[in-house]
Amino acid sequence: MQTNCFSGVNWSLFPSCGLFRWLLLPLWALLLAFVFLSAPAMAAQSTACTTINSEWGGGKSLSAPPLASQTVEGNSYSGFAVGETLTWTANGTSVQGSGTYVNYWITDDIDYAWEDSAESQTTGSLSDTGSHTFAAGESDTVWVEIALLYGTPGDTAEVTMSVTCTPPGGSVTITLSPAAGALNAGQVGTAYTQTITASGGTAPYSYAVTSGSLPAGLTLSTGGVLSGTPTTAASASFTVTATDANNDTGDAAYTLQVNAAPVVVTLSPAAGALNAGQVGTAYTQTITASGGTAPYSYAVTSGSLPAGLTLSTGGVLSGTPTTAASASFTVTATDANNDTGDAAYTLQVNAAPVVVTLSPAAGALNAGQVGRMRTTTPATRPIRCR
Repeated sequence: MQTNCFSGVNWSLFPSCGLFRWLLLPLWALLLAFVFLSAPAMAAQSTACTTINSEWGGGKSLSAPPLASQTVEGNSYSGFAVGETLTWTANGTSVQGSGTYVNYWITDDIDYAWEDSAESQTTGSLSDTGSHTFAAGESDTVWVEIALLYGTPGDTAEVTMSVTCTPPGGSVTITLSPAAGALNAGQVGTAYTQTITASGGTAPYSYAVTSGSLPAGLTLSTGGVLSGTPTTAASASFTVTATDANNDTGDAAYTLQVNAAPVVVTLSPAAGALNAGQVGTAYTQTITASGGTAPYSYAVTSGSLPAGLTLSTGGVLSGTPTTAASASFTVTATDANNDTGDAAYTLQVNAAPVVVTLSPAAGALNAGQVGRMRTTTPATRPIRCR
């Protein structure tokens, strides 16, 4: 009977099987070595990748002022590993058409097989993101640069660029700009826009609100533009998530305060000359306000009223002028929320008309007689005509 060496219970009873066992051990060692050696190793991050993260990961900026001459911030980096990915974001502003403007440039620094660049002179701004993954057989050297071109003294310009390097199979960290926190405030009735950008992943990115809600009247495009016209004064809290081309994500929690539109209180009659008054004649003029929240109170806040007139807190200017003169004064209306508006007035008070009366009163005088002078004043003696 032949014994199965793989099912034997006691190897010592089967010398031939024991010999077979020792022959198998080298085979198992070779098999294990093949498995471990053939497994893909995690690529270490190249020195170039580490250096560019250190120097550009937090972003670099140039601006005028304070700079007042052409300035370039750039460097060449060599030795990137196959599969490593560069991701960059650049933003800049300047006066459109000015000789003072900014640009950025990132490129293969050997044969210029790929590059990305933009300048702000033509449009007054630049905003771009991009990425490049190093493939076998291509140049492993990159030039990264931002520049301030100074040609028009006094004009402002600014550029900021960040570049990150991710190793093959390494974790991807997508960050959003602006960073999490409070965005610029908006105002009811005024158009609002805020662009959110992502970096650290592989472009293109898409953007969405994944928790909370935007202020009423605003929307977020998939391109990251938050825009619209706010309709309600309130504070909103929301989270924006960016998703890159490989479905890697990053998010940031924001708050946005929408303020009420400024209140414009206007008075009627409009600023200028009020109806003239007259000494000794009762005068009245009602001033009203609109644009704020009733009730309103009224007061003279500069100048002075004509003598004999007063202004009630309800806006009624009244009284009997006592002096002929021109008065200049400002009336301020205050609404229920302490918002104010004012108007400067002038008021001419004319003298009372002079009335000359005759006596005797109009009508028939005493009758006269031919040949005899007649007077209404008694004479001491008659006067005869000869």
